Amino acid sequence: MLTKTPQLKKALEDLKTSSSDMLGKGRALKKSLVESTLGTKLEKHARLELVLDKYIELLQNQLIPALEDVIQPVPEKEPENCGGKRRGLPRYRRRLSMYYSLPGQRTKPRHAFSRDVGAMGLFIMSNRLEKVGQALQVEIEVPEIGKIHMQAVVVWTKWVPPPLRSVEYTGFGVRLTYAPQSWYEFFLSVEEQAHQHGDKSKS
Repeated sequence: MLTKTPQLKKALEDLKTSSSDMLGKGRALKKSLVESTLGTKLEKHARLELVLDKYIELLQNQLIPALEDVIQPVPEKEPENCGGKRRGLPRYRRRLSMYYSLPGQRTKPRHAFSRDVGAMGLFIMSNRLEKVGQALQVEIEVPEIGKIHMQAVVVWTKWVPPPLRSVEYTGFGVRLTYAPQSWYEFFLSVEEQAHQHGDKSKS
């Protein structure tokens, strides 16, 4: 969920207003183009009209909906086999380095960081979003323990427009389908530290 500060809310509203203004200008430019050609079929005008159509379509179908989703995000449904409500267990803010890959993938694993961790899942910060339901192999670096290998499945995603990524993260939440005992021991230590500090690190 976005941090609802007045500055962030204003920035989002300004972006939404700006995109709406651009949509209006795009429509006006297309109308002027059609009126100025008076029905002629000049190749240059035809190409320009096609570009304007694509521009308007991009604003209507992608940019504006994306901004509205960030301002008033609608939680995505998890797969039926996700095993309970999302975020049914507490999560705690921990930025841990990790690598993840798709089963059978031959390319180099992708590097990322966790935003928060839980006993049964975590949020992975990444500008590349994996599909909901996609299985992943995760190798996460845990202080004083080392590398922990786990298996997970993507249960929800969050895309944030590039201009807002300095204040909010793009990424996806995963549910762990396998984790060794060392992961649960690590989580218990994180939970204990959080309780000792008055849950200040809890997300």
